Amino acid sequence: MFTDVDWYRIELVSGVEYTFETLGNADPIFHLYGAGVADGSNTGIQVGFNDDGGELLNAKLVFTPTTSGIYFLRVADFTNNPGKQGPAYTLRITAASSTDSQQGSELPNTVMLYAAYPNPFNPVTTLTVEMSDVGEASLDVFSTTGQRVASLFEGVLLPGQHMFRWVAEGRPSGVYLARLRVGGEMRVTRMVLLK
Repeated sequence: MFTDVDWYRIELVSGVEYTFETLGNADPIFHLYGAGVADGSNTGIQVGFNDDGGELLNAKLVFTPTTSGIYFLRVADFTNNPGKQGPAYTLRITAASSTDSQQGSELPNTVMLYAAYPNPFNPVTTLTVEMSDVGEASLDVFSTTGQRVASLFEGVLLPGQHMFRWVAEGRPSGVYLARLRVGGEMRVTRMVLLK
């Protein structure tokens, strides 16, 4: 679920076209800030922006960086009600090479990371990954400060659905991010541990 504003720290490669979108019943506003921006800060150079004025659910932001490095993605629900949570969502980031985008094609949507269930959870939740092709994959869990707190999988995944359990015993309550990497694609979903 949205907090007032969710921040994601991501690494982007120059010349690659990235599409940021949400899956779920959300109306996101995306702000993308360049390297050097303090996490959780609205200061710095804004390099990408998307605000459709609340017209479209699951609006997208498309961005091709000219410089590789760390960027900060700010995602807010259009309602943006202070102190209230918005709808649950999954953030999907798709990468396509600049030559692919010039030809008008994108990488096929072959990888999905579904929202954790249950969510919120205590202390066990399950993440489901769907693959249409064989691929090298890693599935990790991060705190909101960017610290990796668990590595759930690293290796080759076959086509089909795969379920991974995360047991968060000993972890403090709060928001955690599950990140799936397959080749040049990355998927992120948000989880809330409530004790």
